[in-house]
Amino acid sequence: MHTIKTELQGLGLVFKNEIKSSLKRISEHPEAWSVEINEVRKALLHRLPYKILYSIENDCILILAIAHQHRKPDYWLK
Repeated sequence: MHTIKTELQGLGLVFKNEIKSSLKRISEHPEAWSVEINEVRKALLHRLPYKILYSIENDCILILAIAHQHRKPDYWLK
């Protein structure tokens, strides 16, 4: 029996690099992204359909979730 490989080779590395790059941009310019809800902001990844949800606290940036923009994008609200 043959298994169908649906994952693209190297996609995990692309995801990892996109997250690292986005976190760096957030840390350098935390107020640059739009507000999603209340005090929570969202930063969209460039190459993948994900968003990083975070809040700006007194002396740090709190990452609340990394969510797919189409598959259960609001899972983190619970």
